[in-house]
Amino acid sequence: MTGGRFWRERQRRYYDILRHDGSVKIGIGDVTGHGLESGVVMLMTQSIIRALLTSDETDPIRFLDIVNRTLFDNV
Repeated sequence: MTGGRFWRERQRRYYDILRHDGSVKIGIGDVTGHGLESGVVMLMTQSIIRALLTSDETDPIRFLDIVNRTLFDNV
């Protein structure tokens, strides 16, 4: 799995491009707030997504449900 990551501190936007199993996945995120807290939430999101890709979760509904529940339980 390879990818590129771009974080713009002032705009609080996150872009992630991942290559996994012959396909390309693009993630776009936006968080509310400034500073460390926003960065930590974005890093948690990236970690959850990459872990799910590594575990070969392919159902998009289940994928997003797991991301949402995991973030909710940890924030």
